[in-house]
Amino acid sequence: MQQNKSLFFGIIALAVVIVIGMGAAVYFFADSLNLPTGQQQISIEVMVPLALEPWVNQAALDFNRQNRATQVTVNTVDGLLPEDRFPPADPQATPPAA
Repeated sequence: MQQNKSLFFGIIALAVVIVIGMGAAVYFFADSLNLPTGQQQISIEVMVPLALEPWVNQAALDFNRQNRATQVTVNTVDGLLPEDRFPPADPQATPPAA
């Protein structure tokens, strides 16, 4: 039973050392590894019917104020499928439903 305990703790200790080593490698070599160190800017585009636009605009403004790295833009549509906004590459293909 003692051998199983020492093997278990040895594996856990090795995993902890590996995780610490990876964290140190990213910290010291982030420039040479070309890893992003900060949050990237994310843009979200929301398509809403005209009747909901005032409410969604207010919610988007509140969200944009609280989350600087994620920005929401609101566009209005007059149908269920915004076909004029996303024209299909293939004219024969049916547009997506969502």
